[in-house]
Amino acid sequence: AACDAAITRTTAAWDAWALPQLAGVERAVRDHIAAGRASEALTALRSVPDAWRSPEAERRIDALQRSWEEAVAREAERKPDSGAKGLLDDWRERRSEMWSKARVEPAGSMQVRDGAAVFTGTGTGRLPMPGPGPGQGQGQGPPHLGPIGLRLAWHGKPAANAQWTLDLGGVTCVLRPGGAELGGQPVLNNDDGSISLGLLRRPDGLSILARGRNGSLIQPATASELVLRWSLGSAEVEATMGSRR
Repeated sequence: AACDAAITRTTAAWDAWALPQLAGVERAVRDHIAAGRASEALTALRSVPDAWRSPEAERRIDALQRSWEEAVAREAERKPDSGAKGLLDDWRERRSEMWSKARVEPAGSMQVRDGAAVFTGTGTGRLPMPGPGPGQGQGQGPPHLGPIGLRLAWHGKPAANAQWTLDLGGVTCVLRPGGAELGGQPVLNNDDGSISLGLLRRPDGLSILARGRNGSLIQPATASELVLRWSLGSAEVEATMGSRR
């Protein structure tokens, strides 16, 4: 309990420090999107350093990325020759790179659409996650600080017993129609009903972060591969991994 309280305080302090740093980027991205400057907005999004990517900051960055993607998709539809489609396709291709490493059974129960993984039916999968990075985590420099954002959303109307599970070395996040839990604790939904997780890279594995009822939740695990299980009936789960490039 003392360790959990210390983690909660540390995460809250990280949010309190990071959000003011991020505020200028948020304003710039929104201004660029409003003015139709898609390339400039993307450059601003990619400029956010890892140290600013606290759990709440990562959730806000994910929302900005989705706003940017929706705006560029509308522009590509209105003006096919504007170059917006190429920019959008490149973004989605980069965002889907992580999912290309997934090993899934049965084949076809996970497909990549528009840069996101879409899970259907019943299946299992494994997804290796990147380590701290070259020269990091072995005394040669600090590990990456910021979490990799993971957004989960239902598509269609799931049956009451439908669920999608992420397991990281025994630490589980379970998504059900009524909500999600991380390590048995409720996770708060985003305004659109989706949930946002952070996968925090450490030298000895990963931690999973989420928003709980009483502040941030964080569950450390000495593992670096996600084990996925799902039984969805006729519904689908869309999983979007944040892009950094």
